[in-house]
Amino acid sequence: MKKMLVLLLLLSFASCTASERPTEMPYLYELGTLDGVYTMLKFNAATGSTTFVCQDPLCSHSWSDDCPFAMADYCCSDGDMVYYRRFLEYDTGNMWGLCTYDITEQKARLVCETDVCDTGFAVFYQGMYYSECISEEGDVYYLTADMHTGEIRESEIMPELPQIERPTDRFQWTEQTLTDRKSGAAVLSGVNYAAFFEEIVVCYVTEPEPAFIGHCDTTGKDIYDTCGGKLYIVSADDMNVKTVECGRCIAADVQQVGKYLVVSYGAFRDNNGTELWNPYGGGRIVYDTASGEVNIYEDN
Repeated sequence: MKKMLVLLLLLSFASCTASERPTEMPYLYELGTLDGVYTMLKFNAATGSTTFVCQDPLCSHSWSDDCPFAMADYCCSDGDMVYYRRFLEYDTGNMWGLCTYDITEQKARLVCETDVCDTGFAVFYQGMYYSECISEEGDVYYLTADMHTGEIRESEIMPELPQIERPTDRFQWTEQTLTDRKSGAAVLSGVNYAAFFEEIVVCYVTEPEPAFIGHCDTTGKDIYDTCGGKLYIVSADDMNVKTVECGRCIAADVQQVGKYLVVSYGAFRDNNGTELWNPYGGGRIVYDTASGEVNIYEDN
């Protein structure tokens, strides 16, 4: 699971009129829960609204309704295409269905099926599917699938993912310090997480000395707020540093959607003195790179 998280961090369908194509709309495609149903959703960065990708108003988004997004495992957006994996149950056995959703055409397609054999490392990356599997004999092997042709290959050697060419970032992050490459000056210190987008960087900084919250009589332990971090958005245009406070949370993922940067975060809650991570108890911070406006949308 750690391998998948690292790779995903590196990677970085409403009806439309003829003049309003889906690709021009600021949607972030993701898996989540809406109206008590876990399925593929789309978050509108311009309005903060979340809706189902499936447009059938009568669909329960379940396997029984033959919804193309039912039992989806995870997804990854790339241009006009969303790649996702879903669990398929057959009388003869279970399979992974590797699927695509064409945002422009608003059509889902089952590309191919593979055995449910992965060990946790699985990712969609540049039109390919990569998975680490284990055979019935206990041997580890690697599976790749071309999401355009459906061709599946197996190998005993872990495939090397192609590198994405990108412009040199204005900033660099080393030893928890964000530095401006141009001037060499330190911009922020104590940075625990950073996501780079050419001339903009999003940083998450936790407090060096957590604040004391109180004492838990149940566990006999003192409780400290280890999650009281702040989010900083730094723009190289004017070296302006925006500070965003969003309570007891931590940044989980940052993606660019058109002119917006969408920071998804989860929250922590206390349970008898124990910090518990709740990925669905946070929300999203949306930064408009054109105007500099910041909006916070909390999950319901």
